[in-house]
Amino acid sequence: MKGLGKPAERWRRLPTLAQYLEINPECRTKRGIKCWSCESGSIKNWGLYSPGDQRRIFICNHCGTDLYTN
Repeated sequence: MKGLGKPAERWRRLPTLAQYLEINPECRTKRGIKCWSCESGSIKNWGLYSPGDQRRIFICNHCGTDLYTN
């Protein structure tokens, strides 16, 4: 699920970290969290509307897949 749609729609359709790990338990590693799509451990976290926004979307740095929210 690449970053498509309005920010609020993206936010609503993504799981929280706990839900993401429940759905994808293999994505919890000794080094942190990895992408379910490409298995990269490089994940960026972006504010929903601005860098200072407390609502965060976590996105794979390698393939661009939206992963989860805070």
